[in-house]
Amino acid sequence: MNWLSIVILVILAGCILNGFRKGMVRTLAAMMSLVVSLVLVSLVNPYVATFLEEKTTVYEVTETKCREAFQSIAEKQTENVQQEFMQKMGVPENFSNTLRIGDEFTESAVAPLAESTAHLIVNGLAFVITFVLLSILLRIAVGLLDGLFRLPVLSMVNRLAGGAIGAVQGLVILWVFFLIVFLIWNTEIGAQALAMIQENLVINWLYNCNPFVNILLK
Repeated sequence: MNWLSIVILVILAGCILNGFRKGMVRTLAAMMSLVVSLVLVSLVNPYVATFLEEKTTVYEVTETKCREAFQSIAEKQTENVQQEFMQKMGVPENFSNTLRIGDEFTESAVAPLAESTAHLIVNGLAFVITFVLLSILLRIAVGLLDGLFRLPVLSMVNRLAGGAIGAVQGLVILWVFFLIVFLIWNTEIGAQALAMIQENLVINWLYNCNPFVNILLK
C-alpha cells in the first residue's frame, strides 16, 4: 500500500469518525446549513429590503448621506474634468448630453447616483440581517433535532447515520481530488498519482466510479 492510498483511507476514516462523533443531525447540518441559508436569503431578502425602505428611515438617511458625499465630490471638480468625473461615476450617456456645469450638474447627476447607491447599501444590509436571522433560526432548529436524537433509543441511530453521511462527505472530497488527477493525468504529478491509485483495487474502483468525471464527459 503506497502513501497516497494511506492518505485516502485516512481521509475517509476521519470523515466517518467525525460524522459518528457529531451524529447525523449536526453532520448533515454542517453540510447543508450554508446552502439552505443562501437559498432562503435569496427568497426572503427582497421582502426585508422593501420593509427597510418603506417602513424605516434607513433608506432616507442612507440616500441623504450618499447625496451629500457625491455632491461634495462633484463640487470640487473643475469645468475641465467634470466630464471625466461623470464617466468615473457611471453617469449614463443621456445624462452627459444634458448636464451643465454647476448646480444643474450636481442635482441631475448626483441624485441618481445617490439613489442607486442607497438602494445597493440597503439591499446589502437586508442581506446581512436576513442571513444572520436565518442562521440563528437554523441553529435553533438543529439544536432541537440534535436534542431529540440524543434520546437513548435514537442516539445510536443518529451516530450511525452521522457516520454514513461522513462517509459520503469523504467520498465527495476524494472524488474532487480524483477529478483533478483525471484532468492532469498527462503531467508528471498526475501520472504518478494515477499510478498509485491503480495499485489499490478499491481506490481504483472508486476512481473509475467518479460521478464528477462522468458529468464532465457528458
